[in-house]
Amino acid sequence: MPVAPPAGVVHPAAVDAPPPEPIPLGPFDLEHPIGEGGMGVVWRGVHRRQGKPVAVKVMTGQATRDARYA
Repeated sequence: MPVAPPAGVVHPAAVDAPPPEPIPLGPFDLEHPIGEGGMGVVWRGVHRRQGKPVAVKVMTGQATRDARYA
């Protein structure tokens, strides 16, 4: 059974892979995840109109059902 690399370590096979297409989300294009925690995943992206790099937290799991974050 393969073992996943530790968090933050890129698997060598992924280095030669072509970059995936960005995921559009509002005014942003999400490029790849850069971290994750209990509330969600943080993505590296670009603000389309301004061309500036951004970090966008996409909430997942139970946090998405919490009215405090609506």
